[in-house]
Amino acid sequence: MSARRGRPNAIAPERSDQRRPEAAAPASIRDVLLWLGAALVLGPTLLRLVVSIDPMPAWGTDLLLLWIPPSGLGAFGTLILDLLTVLGAGVVIAGTPVHVRVSVVALAVLGSSAVLAHAVRDEAHAVTGMPWVAGVCSGIAMMHLPRRSALRLAAIAALLGLSAMLGAKALVQVFIEHPATLASYEQTRQAFLASRGWSPDSVMARNYERRLYQPEATGWLGLANVFGSLAAALVTALGSAAWLSMRGRASDRRVPVLLGLGALLAAAALVLSQSKGALGVLVVGVAALVVVMRLPRRAGVLCALVPVAVLAGVIVRGMAGERFGELSILFRWFYIQGATGIFLDQPLLGVGPAGFKDAYMLAKPAISPEEVSSPHSIFFDWMACLGVFGAAWVVLIGCKCRAIGWLVEHEAPPPVVPVAHGPESARVAALVSAGLVALAVAGSAYFERTLLTPEMGIARAFGLLLGVGIAWGVTQAGDRSIRIVEIGMIGAGLTILAHSQIETTLVSAGATPAAWAMLGLACLPPTRPRCARANSIAGGGLVLVGVAGAVIVLPTMWTWSRALDRATEAVRPFGEALSALESAERGSVEASEAVRALAALARVPQPRDGEQVAITLARARQRAGEMALPGLREGVEARPLDLPTRSALIRLLVGLSQVSKDGGSAWATEAIATAERAPVLAPNSAQSWGLVVNTHMALLGFSPQASQERALWACRKAEGLDPHGLNYALRLVDLLGQAGLGEEQRAWARRVLQIDADLRLDPLRQLTPEQKAFIEAIAAP
Repeated sequence: MSARRGRPNAIAPERSDQRRPEAAAPASIRDVLLWLGAALVLGPTLLRLVVSIDPMPAWGTDLLLLWIPPSGLGAFGTLILDLLTVLGAGVVIAGTPVHVRVSVVALAVLGSSAVLAHAVRDEAHAVTGMPWVAGVCSGIAMMHLPRRSALRLAAIAALLGLSAMLGAKALVQVFIEHPATLASYEQTRQAFLASRGWSPDSVMARNYERRLYQPEATGWLGLANVFGSLAAALVTALGSAAWLSMRGRASDRRVPVLLGLGALLAAAALVLSQSKGALGVLVVGVAALVVVMRLPRRAGVLCALVPVAVLAGVIVRGMAGERFGELSILFRWFYIQGATGIFLDQPLLGVGPAGFKDAYMLAKPAISPEEVSSPHSIFFDWMACLGVFGAAWVVLIGCKCRAIGWLVEHEAPPPVVPVAHGPESARVAALVSAGLVALAVAGSAYFERTLLTPEMGIARAFGLLLGVGIAWGVTQAGDRSIRIVEIGMIGAGLTILAHSQIETTLVSAGATPAAWAMLGLACLPPTRPRCARANSIAGGGLVLVGVAGAVIVLPTMWTWSRALDRATEAVRPFGEALSALESAERGSVEASEAVRALAALARVPQPRDGEQVAITLARARQRAGEMALPGLREGVEARPLDLPTRSALIRLLVGLSQVSKDGGSAWATEAIATAERAPVLAPNSAQSWGLVVNTHMALLGFSPQASQERALWACRKAEGLDPHGLNYALRLVDLLGQAGLGEEQRAWARRVLQIDADLRLDPLRQLTPEQKAFIEAIAAP
C-alpha cells in the first residue's frame, strides 16, 4: 500500500506546513452545530451496537408461563434513536464546512419518503424501516465530516474502539452464556415452548432449537452473520492500521500494539460467530483494499465492482442448482428470485420494509425451504420493499463507491478547502472518542440491568478500558498520519459493501447505522467551495424527514409502548414469584417466601401442601392475567395491525377462558372476536388467518362460538397465502379428517407429501418420520 512512481508516501507523517494551527478564536455557531449533530448521530449509533433490541418487548412469550425480565430497547426506544440519528445528520450537513451536493441528500430523502409512506398505514414499517433511514443518514453525515478534523478522527476511533466490547461479548456469550442457556432451556423446555405456542415437534420449535444449540456469537445483534459482518470490517480496519503503523515505525510503540489487540479481539468475534460468509468477505475486503490502493485512478470503478462481483457469484451459484453441497448461497439465489418477483408485482412503492415475509411466501421458488423477512441482498431488499424509490438508495451506494475512490486517489487534503475544523488536536479526538465509548458501555449496562451478571460486568469493564485504549491508539495513529486510519476505513467500507450483498447487515436494526457510518467514513466527497444555501437545503431536507417520522409514528408508538409497559408491570410480581419458586429448592426458605408471595397475589391463605400450592399458583396466575388485560387491550387498540400484540392479547384471553370458573365465556368470546379482526385488517397475511385457526381450535369446548368449520375455512385461506410451507397444509389435513371429509383429506395428504419432497434442501423443515408415516397412510388409495 506504499506510494509508488513518485507519489507521496501514503503513511508518512504530515509536514508541519500541512497542519492547520489550533484555532484560538471561540467556536462559531456552525462549529457547535457540527459537534452537536455528530454527537446525535454517533451516540445512538454506538449504543445500539451494544444493547439488544426487541421489537415486541416482553410479550413475545407468555409471561404467565415463563417470566423473562424485559431488558434492552423496545420498538419505541429504537425509534427514538432512529429519529435522533436522522435529526443529527441534518444538523451535521447544515453545519459542515464541506460542500454538500443536494442531489446526494435528495437520493436519501427519496428512499426515506417511501418508508414514511408505508409507515402511515402500518407502524410496523417504521419499526423495521426507520433504522434503514437512520443508517443512510448516518452514512451521509459521516461522509461530510471535515477530513483532517478532530471530530472525524474521534468518530473513527469510537467505532473501532467498540471492537473490544464486541470481542468481550463474543467470548462471554460462547463460553459462559451459551452453556448456561442450554442448561436453563433443557430444564424449562416445555414451559418455554408453551409460552411461544409451539408444539415440541413443530417446525418452529425444531428450527429454534437448531439455532439455540449452535454455539455462535451474535453479540447484541441477534444474528451471527450480521455480527460477523461488523467483526470482519473491524478486523480489516484495525489490522490495516496496525500493519501500517508498524511499517511507518510509530514513535509510540503502544499504538500498533493497541491496534493489533483490537484486531485480534475483532478476529475472535469473527471466528466465534462461525459466519463463513463473513470470513469470505474478509478475504474479499482485504484483496479489494490492496487492489484499489495500487490502482487509485480506477478506485471508484473498482469499488463499485465489489458488490457487483459478489452478486455475480450468487447468480453463478444459483445457476449451478443442487449439484454442490454448499446451500447458503443457493438460498440467497432463491431470495433474490422471490424479491425480483415481488418488485415486478409492486414496482412503485414495494411491499414495505415489514412486508417482505408475507410476499415472499407467495413468490418464492417451491424448493426454497426458508421463510425470510429479507432477501439478504441490499439492492433487492430496497427494490422489493420500497419499489422504484429504493432505486434511489442503490444509486446512493454508487455515489459512495465514487467517494471512496476519491479518498483513495487524493492522499493529502486538497488546499482549496479548509483541511481542519474545530479544536484540532489528537487529545481532543481521544477524549471525545473515549466519552463516546464510555457512553455506549454505560447505556448497555443501564438498559440491560435486569440481566446483569458478574461475567458481563467484567466484560463491560474490560471492553471499556481496552476500548478507550484502542480509541486512543487510533487517534495517535491518525495524528501521525491520517492516511493510516483512512486506509483502514476504506477496507472496512469495502468489506461492508461486499457482505451486504449476501447478508442483512444494512437492514439490521442494531447494525445498520454503524455499518453505514463505517461506509461514510471511508468516503470523501469531491471537493468544491462550500455553498451555504446548498448545505442548508440539504440539512433541512434530512431534518424534515426526521420531523415527519416523529409526527407519523411517535404518538401511536408512545401509546402502544406505555400500554405494554403497564401490562408487564401488572404481571411482574407474579412472574418474579414464579421464577423464585421454580429456581428454589423444595422446602427452602426461598421457596416458602415465593409461595407466600403467590398466596398474597391470589388473596388466599398460605397453602399447606402441594395440591394447595398448585391451586394458589393457578389463582395467582389468573389474577395477574386479569390485571394485564387492560394494557394489552390498549396496545391492540393503538396498533390494530400489529399481529404480535394481538397474539399476546388472544393468548392471555384463551388462557383465562380455559381456567376461569366464571367469566370464561366472555373472555373466549373476546378472544374469538379479536382473532377474527386480524384477517379483516390484513387479509393478505397467512399469520392473520392462522391466528383465527389457532383461536377457534383452542377454544373448542370452552365457547359455543368456537367453530371447527370456521377454523377449517380460515386454514384454507392461510394455506393459500403460504402454498410452499408445511404448517398450514399439515393442519388442513388434520382439520379435514376431523370434519369427516375423507376424499379431500386424502388429496391434501398427497399435497403435503409433495411439499415435503420440495423441502429436501432442509431436512429439519420436513416431516418427522412419525408425521410422514401418518400422512402416507392417509394418502394411500
